[in-house]
Amino acid sequence: MASNWQVHELTNGSDKWYFLSKRGQYTGVGTTCGVAEVADTDEVKLSKPLCTVEALLGSAAAVRKSVRYKVGSKTKYGSVICSAAKADTFDTDIVGKSYNGSTIQDAYTPRRASFR
Repeated sequence: MASNWQVHELTNGSDKWYFLSKRGQYTGVGTTCGVAEVADTDEVKLSKPLCTVEALLGSAAAVRKSVRYKVGSKTKYGSVICSAAKADTFDTDIVGKSYNGSTIQDAYTPRRASFR
């Protein structure tokens, strides 16, 4: 049985960090966020130490962004981690991309910090 979690690689300039996130969460938006899913067969990257999302956000290597998208007639919201190097252009570049099978309508920086 496959796990719901996947190792992801966040790139900020020449620096790389590895963290766990839901499998497929960055499909369609990964290049805009600066996050790539690490293949299950990539033993070199899988052996790297993992960083928590809280530590990534605290180190200023990444920022939390929220996206708004529609599923049918319901408006839904999602959270993604974005590389600090791509944070300035994220809000405009992400609109129109696919997220959870729907098209992103809006993106913004959340006003409150939450670490789930």
